[in-house]
Amino acid sequence: MKYRKSSEWRKLASVLVTSCAPWNTERGVLPELDEVHPNHAYPSGRLRGTRPFEVLQKDMFSFLQEYEELYGENRLTFNEHALLHLVDCIREWGPLWNVSAYSYEGVNGRLVRLVNGTRHAHLQIAEKFLILSTMPRLCAERLRPSSTI
Repeated sequence: MKYRKSSEWRKLASVLVTSCAPWNTERGVLPELDEVHPNHAYPSGRLRGTRPFEVLQKDMFSFLQEYEELYGENRLTFNEHALLHLVDCIREWGPLWNVSAYSYEGVNGRLVRLVNGTRHAHLQIAEKFLILSTMPRLCAERLRPSSTI
């Protein structure tokens, strides 16, 4: 299973919005996509639309059904499944641009640097994490002046 980075999601969203624009405009979806959270305002102060989340959820499900019909069930991955939860995330946390995954991607980069080779990566990460987390305590104990001379 392939997981996408946030930059890949951004590109995918750009492609979907431009390629699906006639489909969305035809059904009246596109104007609402930018107005999904009623509790947030534009910088101008104008409140966003109040289209019911249930309608957005239904539209997302319909989109994924059509996606499956067009591309086949074998093209439905975790990433497409995650779209089913998109409306719930917006309901809970507001617009997607308020949430960033970059800090998690940075942690993933640090974890990758703990691995040498391709075998037993999980054990290498666990071992090096334990060493790095106990190192400050060990150094403090070694550098502490001894009371017995």
